[in-house]
Amino acid sequence: MKIHLILFLITLAVSLTVRADKGNETYFFRTVNYQQGLSNSAVLSIFQDNEGLMWFGTYDGVNCYDGKDIDVYRSDFSTNLSNNVIYRIRQADNNCLWITTGAGQNRFSPALRRVVGTYDLPDGNCLHSNRNGNAWIIGYDWIRYYNTHYDRFVEVERPPMVIDNLMTRAFVADDGKLWLFPNSSTGEIYQFSVDSFDQDTLSVSPHIFTYTFHSK
Repeated sequence: MKIHLILFLITLAVSLTVRADKGNETYFFRTVNYQQGLSNSAVLSIFQDNEGLMWFGTYDGVNCYDGKDIDVYRSDFSTNLSNNVIYRIRQADNNCLWITTGAGQNRFSPALRRVVGTYDLPDGNCLHSNRNGNAWIIGYDWIRYYNTHYDRFVEVERPPMVIDNLMTRAFVADDGKLWLFPNSSTGEIYQFSVDSFDQDTLSVSPHIFTYTFHSK
């Protein structure tokens, strides 16, 4: 039995090696740590922006890595980050980033190297955004989308539902639609959309569709 297992593993390794060679792709892995300037070893979020830069959210600020150097941004008068604990980084409009800190949501401009917007929102929320910067933020009993015209989050109506995990139960598709999977037991998917993210009105009725799928 042991001989058969060893032969199987050798065959599998050779097969994977050949497949990698046929793809003509080479991958290089590099360690990024305090020696490169990483501000903290507790990394809570990793994100690659539209320019290809890597962003690391840590327990001690935001780190931007260009493949060679790291720039660190902390909550001081120059950057205006709400807090140094960075839970989540996502793409925002106008080449900005959404940065979820321990004290709220920030819109950060890499070009200006500072926060250009802070938002007072109820506790217990999670922001979801696509590469175009179409952003939605969900709480356990509310949903808002980011209106770029007014530079604010606008609450929209939502059907009764119980969401068991704000971070893993939703995503924003390329077309800006929010897909929400409230929990694993109902077998329902909700799709939310608005006509435009730059509407010149704060009274918005979203388009809501409900789909069903197998509970497993």
